Amino acid sequence: MRSSRIVARAIAATVALVAFSACTQVDAPTGAAAPQLNPEFRNDVAASSDPVIVAAGDIVCGNGTPAGTPCKQAQTAALIGTVNPDAVLLLGDNQYEDGTYAEYQSLYGPTWGQYKSITYPSVGNHEYQTANAQGYYDYFNGVGVQVGRAGDRAKGYYSFDLGAWHLIAINSNCGNIGGCGVGSAQEVWLKADLAAHPNSCVLAFFHHPKFSSGAHGNDASTLALWQALYNAKADVILNGHDHDYERFAPQTPAGVLDNTNGIREFVVGTGGKEQRAMGTTVANSSLRSNTSFGVLKVTLHPTSYDWQFVATSGGTLNDAGSSNCVGLPVQNTPPVASISAPANSSSFTQGASVTFTGSGSDTQDGSLTGASLAWTSNINGAIGTGTTFNKSNLSVGTHTITLTAKDSQGLTGTKTITVTITSAPVNQPPVAHFTASCGVITSRTCSVDASASTDDHGIVTYGWVWGGGKTKT
Repeated sequence: MRSSRIVARAIAATVALVAFSACTQVDAPTGAAAPQLNPEFRNDVAASSDPVIVAAGDIVCGNGTPAGTPCKQAQTAALIGTVNPDAVLLLGDNQYEDGTYAEYQSLYGPTWGQYKSITYPSVGNHEYQTANAQGYYDYFNGVGVQVGRAGDRAKGYYSFDLGAWHLIAINSNCGNIGGCGVGSAQEVWLKADLAAHPNSCVLAFFHHPKFSSGAHGNDASTLALWQALYNAKADVILNGHDHDYERFAPQTPAGVLDNTNGIREFVVGTGGKEQRAMGTTVANSSLRSNTSFGVLKVTLHPTSYDWQFVATSGGTLNDAGSSNCVGLPVQNTPPVASISAPANSSSFTQGASVTFTGSGSDTQDGSLTGASLAWTSNINGAIGTGTTFNKSNLSVGTHTITLTAKDSQGLTGTKTITVTITSAPVNQPPVAHFTASCGVITSRTCSVDASASTDDHGIVTYGWVWGGGKTKT
């Protein structure tokens, strides 16, 4: 059973985040006054024990978007107000076509920008069509500000806590930050960040999906990051890039189904830009759709999560579900002891051989045997170990017999019965009785009728002594 806990860490940052509430007006960038945050960690967010996030990528059409392209960013932004989340996660390509600062101000700002104070962005490839994703960082961090809401503009990755969950924004534009492979700065940071949060449910979000049945297909560039997340038993990965919605079953970084420790990936490229045809369906894809714009709503419980796709008007996609977190330590539970023999309240004569049989079962360790099963008597103390043994020298009296099962972590479970040992009867000599009837003495013939009360063993031997020293039995 996983234990519930609310993570309450306050990681150092230079300016606290604005309290979480949905804004009703455009929150324009404030230049040098924008939040100054540590480049690798974010302030933890004060939220309910079951905070709600919404997420999507591939959102706002830009000035260079071809005429006639479906652009539904206003409709998807309106969904945020209906959900009223604690946080909004951006999955990259948030502003087309090049993610310039002017586009972010004039197009993103009046729609999704209404929720900037509760937004946690990740950067897409279209943002990097402006050198160094300058427009993206200027909008979220402040013009020219190195470190802010989008992390360090030289890195683009950061993490924060929300309720009992640890959330990680990753930069999947690997070529722009020195790579994402083993030993890269981001991979080293990610492993350290995960090691610092071993008791949290974990959600990571970034632009390029490792697995996708969309037009772009699988992208192996984040394999090392996936492996670090999988090794740390992360729970959820959210991506964009492909303009569709797709949910995967829990799987390993190699794409092997793993319902025990696997990560569940969602592709949510449904934020407003036109949707595209699906490609080849890849393994472990549970659901795919390119017919609905919308956002993914995720409720973060202390040890589990619920998901629901919320579609814009006219959308037909309906996907919802729940899952437990896989990365939390399992709470050890005491083993269960059971005695099958002798029966409770049994009685035996002193010296009789008594057979004791019992068992112990443990959720974590399975069946317990040997020294893990200890038998004691309140009269005689320790009397045996293991699943079965015989005992023939129990003292007279009523014994409280206790079987104690002990697991590998020292937790115990017990079962007790009572057994009564009675005294053996004291051996007593038998008492003989007889009557005799003789005929004429000279015939030397007599009829004898003998009896005896038996001794405690129930065996009597008759011995006769006749005159003249003769004996007869």
